[in-house]
Order: sequence, then structure tokens, then C-alpha cells
Amino acid sequence: MASFSKNERLTGARNTGLLFDKGSSSFRVFPLLYIVRPMNFTDGANCKSLISVSKRRFKKAVDRNLLKRRIRAVHQENKEQFYHLLADGESVALGILYNTSEICDYRTLEKSYQKFLRKYAETRAQIH
Repeated sequence: MASFSKNERLTGARNTGLLFDKGSSSFRVFPLLYIVRPMNFTDGANCKSLISVSKRRFKKAVDRNLLKRRIRAVHQENKEQFYHLLADGESVALGILYNTSEICDYRTLEKSYQKFLRKYAETRAQIH
């Protein structure tokens, strides 16, 4: 069973700020924006993730929470594939931002995540 434990979540203003600084790679795959940045974590985690849905686009907390739950479920189910793309000892911060004003279903979000994995793998292959 896939989980999304506390040590897999990107927390704190400093770490969140570093994620959005220069040097981050971003991948726009409708309806999500993925931001990846190499980062060292003191607890030894491979990847820490941040999931965000804009309050400006979704006024009701119920809608934001629904989307965050769906994104979290997609990430939980597919994170092992993402971990396999990372080199041994490499750790990254992953930001997943919802980037449209309509509510998408689980299947659309999962297709987006799969497409992101392919794009990320291609980018890593070009670099190495």
C-alpha cells in the first residue's frame, strides 16, 4: 500500500522558498505544473513533495481539498516510478501545483503524472 508520510512532505518556509528559487526544473503538463529541484535533506529522504491548489482559483476549501486528495493519491500510486528515475544518493524536492480553474478527475491527473515521468526521464537522459 502506498503512503505519503510526514517525512515525505516538504515543509517549512525555507525549503519551500528554495524549491521556487532559480535552478529548479519545471514541467507543465495539463492540468499540473511540476517543479523539481535537487536538495539535501537531513533526515535522508530521497524526495519530499509539496502539493498546492490555488485559493484564488478555488474559493471553496472543499474543492481545494478534493483536488489535493486526488493529486496525493496519484502521487502515492506512482512515486516508486519517480524514485527509480533518481540516481543513488540523489535527493530532490518535488512541487506539484494545480494549474487550471476547472476540477479534473483522477484519470486526467494520473495521465498528467505519467506524462511528467516520461518528460523527466527524457530530460535526465539528455543531461547524463
